[in-house]
Amino acid sequence: MLRREVAFLRSEVSDLCEALAIEGDSTTKHVKTIYKMIGMINEHLKPVVDKVFPGYAETRKQIDALVKGYGNSPRGKKAR
Repeated sequence: MLRREVAFLRSEVSDLCEALAIEGDSTTKHVKTIYKMIGMINEHLKPVVDKVFPGYAETRKQIDALVKGYGNSPRGKKAR
């Protein structure tokens, strides 16, 4: 009786692991799709942002350089 219970529980755990793997793959696909959609939206909004905020592109480059520099600094590495 105990062996049957153990076998049943192993089977259930195996089924749950398979379901988890499938859900993980599905979630990954959804996240990738959302990421692509955000990129598409960004590409469509970029011309509008450049017209409304003429200095935005240059400011964005400066911010990106600062963030990149911070990430390479000892303090930035510690924050990770």
